[in-house]
Amino acid sequence: MAYPSSMTCHGPLMKFRFDREHPGRSRERGFTLVEVMIAAAVIAIILIGVVSTFSTAFVADRVASEATQAQNYCRQTMETLMGQPFSTLASFNGTTLVRGSLRSTVETATVAVGLVRVGVTVVSTAEPEVRSQLVTLVADRSAP
Repeated sequence: MAYPSSMTCHGPLMKFRFDREHPGRSRERGFTLVEVMIAAAVIAIILIGVVSTFSTAFVADRVASEATQAQNYCRQTMETLMGQPFSTLASFNGTTLVRGSLRSTVETATVAVGLVRVGVTVVSTAEPEVRSQLVTLVADRSAP
C-alpha cells in the first residue's frame, strides 16, 4: 500500500514509511566517518597554528630577555668606567669582560686634550643578533 507524499504518519506506520523510503538507513542520528575526519583535520590545522604561534612567542621572549640583559650589562659597565679616575680610562681600551652569555668590550680613544671617548659594546653569545652599545665623552675635570 502506497502512501501519498503529503500524508503524515505517526507511530509504527512512520517507521515503516521511513524504512521503505530510505532503505539501508536507520533512524538513529550521528556523525559519519567523513564528518569526523573533516572535523579532526580542521582541529589539527587550528592546533598547528596555535602551537606555531606559541613557539614564535617563546623565541621572541627569549631574545627580548637577552637584549634587556645586554642593555643592563652595558649600562653597568659604563657606570663602572665612569667611576674610574680620568687618567686610567685609556688603559681600559680593548678590555673584554664576560658575564654568562654576555661579552662586553671597552673601547677608549683620546679625542682631544682632556677629552676621552668611551664606548662599551655588549654582544650575546647565546643570541648573536642581540647587541647593545653605549658611547660617551668624558672630560678631565681636574684640567683647568
